[in-house]
Amino acid sequence: MQNGALVSASTCGYGFPGSSPLHLAARSGSLDCIRELLAWGADRLQTDTSGKIPYVVALRKQHGGCAALLNPSSAEPLVWPSYLKFMSELTGEANALLECALMEANREKESASDCAADSLSEASDTGVCGICFEEACTIQVQECGHTMCAHCTLALCCHNKPNPNQATLSPCVPVCPFCRSSIVKLVPLLQEQHCETDAVKCYNHLLDIGLLI
Repeated sequence: MQNGALVSASTCGYGFPGSSPLHLAARSGSLDCIRELLAWGADRLQTDTSGKIPYVVALRKQHGGCAALLNPSSAEPLVWPSYLKFMSELTGEANALLECALMEANREKESASDCAADSLSEASDTGVCGICFEEACTIQVQECGHTMCAHCTLALCCHNKPNPNQATLSPCVPVCPFCRSSIVKLVPLLQEQHCETDAVKCYNHLLDIGLLI
């Protein structure tokens, strides 16, 4: 899918006629596959040749968990913004951070308990995301240099849902929420920056209590 495959392509007359990948995942009961397809913009309302949507297929196969995800009345999942140029230029680390944030956000939309570790437990105040004030900053915007957590970065980039029946779209490039400049690139926040912030904070604390002069 990262190479431009159509996530809602139909099987036409083969196998189960008119089925989309979402229909096939619903038929087999694969929750992880359904999550991945929805994250890439698969249409929950696409019908097969018999007029059934994936939700109905999951119900008939008694896959309750899959049906809950595919229910058209449930919350719309966040979709990976593959149409944005800078998303295709992410480094491996930045890509992993944002993919993890995407899956966590969609799991929260399913009202499932979030078992992810709290990345903010030892974060300094200066390392907290200035948008949500909850998560630690892990992504840096270039060229302005402002930082955000992966969750807020993803929410910013996922504002418009792509059309699953088109391989490419005319992109609407998001802007930095702090300075309103266009986002050119997203990079992971260097670990050294966190260390430097903590070191400065510790140094200032030692000065305050009189252990350094």
